[in-house]
Amino acid sequence: MLRRPTIESRKLAWIAAVLLAACGSGETTILVVIESELLVPEQIDAVRVVAEGAEERSDATYSLAGSFPESALIRAGEDEDGPVDIDVVGLLAGSEVARASATTAFREGEQVTVTVRLGPCEACTDGGVDAGPPDQDAGNDAGIDAAVDGATPDAGADADLPEALPSNVPADLVPLPGERGDVVLDASSTWNTETGAISAEGVEQIRPAGEGVANGIGFAVLAQAGGPSLGVFTVGRLEVSEGAGILLTGANAAVIVATGEAQIDGRISAAAAGQAPGPGGGAGATDDSATVAAGAGAGGNGRDTGEPDSGGGGGGFGGTGGEGGRPPWDEQVPAGGAAYGEVSLVPLLTGSGGGFGAWTTEALSVHGGGGGGALQIFSTLSISISATGVITAAGGAGGGARGGGAGVGGGGGGGSGGGILLEAPEIRIDGSLAANGGGGGAGGSAPLAGSDGEGGRDDAQPAAGGEAPGDEGGAGGAGGARDSADGQPGAPQINAGGGGGAVGRIRLNTITGEAEIEGTLSPAPSTGIVATR
Repeated sequence: MLRRPTIESRKLAWIAAVLLAACGSGETTILVVIESELLVPEQIDAVRVVAEGAEERSDATYSLAGSFPESALIRAGEDEDGPVDIDVVGLLAGSEVARASATTAFREGEQVTVTVRLGPCEACTDGGVDAGPPDQDAGNDAGIDAAVDGATPDAGADADLPEALPSNVPADLVPLPGERGDVVLDASSTWNTETGAISAEGVEQIRPAGEGVANGIGFAVLAQAGGPSLGVFTVGRLEVSEGAGILLTGANAAVIVATGEAQIDGRISAAAAGQAPGPGGGAGATDDSATVAAGAGAGGNGRDTGEPDSGGGGGGFGGTGGEGGRPPWDEQVPAGGAAYGEVSLVPLLTGSGGGFGAWTTEALSVHGGGGGGALQIFSTLSISISATGVITAAGGAGGGARGGGAGVGGGGGGGSGGGILLEAPEIRIDGSLAANGGGGGAGGSAPLAGSDGEGGRDDAQPAAGGEAPGDEGGAGGAGGARDSADGQPGAPQINAGGGGGAVGRIRLNTITGEAEIEGTLSPAPSTGIVATR
């Protein structure tokens, strides 16, 4: 059974923030301003703050990125009153080097400011500060609350079980509990797999670009034999709230390693968008007849035979891409992309692009859809995707032939779905996991344009191919989905349709080799045993 951390019995909520962090109007908070003459990082590299009321307690540690002053923001829980004791401990390489304390109280609807000064101590001890596992903040308090909730790590994973390890990532890259901040997302955010930068609505920056640990979140780029490079984010607990989301971008496949639970109530996307691929995925062929689609299962380009034009082939991955449609008298069929890769998603692979639809005279070729990217989420405890949660690595739609006087081309092929790999001792899915292929675009019938295909869907239904106009355009093929892994062929016609993209792959690894699934997964997942030590 999956259990989530709770703060019902600990009503002080901790949030580490930059100096003079702004509060929402009317919030009841305590702003702790921390001053010190100690040098960062030579004499001090982290600060631990413990806030304790009559029966409630909050504890957090975060790394220092610059010189003092720093600050911490403490929010009141429900019906919080009475004195609050605040202990601030300076750390260097995990050892206590400084201490300060203060006592104050919340004032309803106001922010109370307390200033403490950290000075070196000759024989620091933990004193009355409980040495239980600290939490770390990972960001700013403004829409994206990358906050520590004061809860200890979840007890849902049996302490007698062996330690779980991720695929595709070295074990020494997994942080110890408490070494990374808990990330709680309350709005949409963008994570760049090339730079490590994380931005969000209403927040200038959650994490700056660069490798290493910043704002409690680690990032590294790893080369991967036989696959794209990996952009690896390391966090404590990961929570994506309902209505919030993560959009993954960049040329590297995405990996999120969590030392706490991963709770997904919102949306995480590694999907392609039109011709543009998801993270690490292969791009669709462009509107230039000199280019080809990218990826190990790239769809073939459409062929110009003078007046008639064939559609592009769909990308392959977990199945075969649909063939591009051809004119009745053309014997050459643009190939759909081949299936490739292992069901284990080791190495972590991504989807492939679709071929372009051919053109004649003044018409322009139309793009193929991009391949879905790849996302691996690993948790040392558990992964839970609620009924409102969605993870997608869908393929992009193939373009429809242009209209006007140039509306005489074939449709572009759809991109294949990408890869989704979830690994934890326990996994429960009540929401949706989808790595479906994109639909192929429709051919035109001068002067009418063909419509674009549909991008891969979040459910188990195939993405629709583009609708053909007039008498000379062919419809695009549907994308692959749960009941049919392969993309469907584009319709043959004078200006033929593009083939649909195939599905990607979904893999679930747990301690038992089984996951609790009540939601929708498309394509059907494979399952395995998570690595341990």
